[in-house]
Amino acid sequence: MPVLPIERIHEKRAAIGQLLNRPAAAARSGCIQLPADRNCPRSFGNQLSHVLSALMSAHVLGARVQASTAMDCNALLRFKIDPQRMVSRRKPRRVVNVPMTELCQRLGQPGYGLNRDECLGLDGLDHGQMLALTIASCKNAPSDLFALGPHAALGSIFDHSFSLRNDSAVQRWEDDEIRISVHVRHFESHDDGHDPQSLQAYEDAVRESLGKA
Repeated sequence: MPVLPIERIHEKRAAIGQLLNRPAAAARSGCIQLPADRNCPRSFGNQLSHVLSALMSAHVLGARVQASTAMDCNALLRFKIDPQRMVSRRKPRRVVNVPMTELCQRLGQPGYGLNRDECLGLDGLDHGQMLALTIASCKNAPSDLFALGPHAALGSIFDHSFSLRNDSAVQRWEDDEIRISVHVRHFESHDDGHDPQSLQAYEDAVRESLGKA
């Protein structure tokens, strides 16, 4: 499949970066509740998808965020959000959950129709980028965040919000190198890689496939 050139790609990337680094919202602005990550890294992909959906929605709204957990996936990640964008943990706000059918109407109200000690809990986080796109449509928000598509926005928000604790262990790729990523699902915290359904089985399968290539 040919890769088509993207018009003004560097300009659009710069615009996304500027939006993600814009000054923190005023203390009186609304806030978005982030989903708790206390069960992470179980269902890591689903967990991060929900968190990124909430973060993307907050960036669309220019809102601050509130977290009830450390948001580091139990020390697997570093959470890099500017503290000024966070609601103080010393004064947590009550979460008011709003169903999708009422979201646009609610967002049209000053402060989302919330009291100063309340924070908006979003329904529909499992819709990923589509939730933030819906909010942007409701608010007629600037489109810079989605200039390269919602998938690029999601990746940019992840890079802006998180980093891997073992980033330094990732080696530079060689020009002729091919790396294969495998999404492995398992639910046993004591799994050490030796069970037939565990990581070792996938590694062996990859090696066998490469040997036949």
